[in-house]
Amino acid sequence: MPRRPRIHLAGIPLHIVQRGHNRDACFFGEDDYHAYRHWLGEALKTSGCQLHAYVLMTNHVHLLLTPPAPEAVTQLVISLGRRYVHYINKTYRRTGTLWDSRYKSSLVQADAYLLLCQRYIELNPVRAAMVDDPAHYRWSSYRANGLGQPDPLLTRHEASWVGPRPHALRPTARCSARNSMPMRSAISAWRWIRGSRSEIPAFSTASNGRPGSAAKSSHAAGRESWRQSRQDRQRNWR
Repeated sequence: MPRRPRIHLAGIPLHIVQRGHNRDACFFGEDDYHAYRHWLGEALKTSGCQLHAYVLMTNHVHLLLTPPAPEAVTQLVISLGRRYVHYINKTYRRTGTLWDSRYKSSLVQADAYLLLCQRYIELNPVRAAMVDDPAHYRWSSYRANGLGQPDPLLTRHEASWVGPRPHALRPTARCSARNSMPMRSAISAWRWIRGSRSEIPAFSTASNGRPGSAAKSSHAAGRESWRQSRQDRQRNWR
């Protein structure tokens, strides 16, 4: 049965998943993660792809990137895979394949699903019970996207900004992002980062930055307004 052709489009984000052969490990030590990141950076430069999120799990890899041309994705994967597999085989004196079949890829609609896909990727270590907080996992883009720490591999996608976009897209520290975003956007960003809709921080305008009763009442009013507008829309559809 012929393989289904992959659909790669220039300028459209792509979610790539590559697993170890027979679901075996593809990272065996800390140096392996550093080597993969190095070759990933080289492949991004040669292919021109922009990386928005990633996670390096023990036996598979997730990449969220935007290619400048359809053929750039294949170029990146082949270059990265060839160099990394050669490094693993030489380091551990092994032979044969490392990856399981072909990589899997799916297009991501930037406006609607890019943040959801980014959240899914960065929460992989939590779902796998490797850590209880994504910030505790070193080999993902969460610390850059969620906490504002620098990561030279990443390029911020316009759809990932929840507040006023700066002139130049770059990773922004959590404190400066909080000061520049409207209250509602800051709450939405916090929900996405923590992955919970129930744990909403009570932001306060007080100088000490502690939760205040005015902020709590404002959040309650906002939630009530949202529920009311949702009910109105449902009635209009009937």
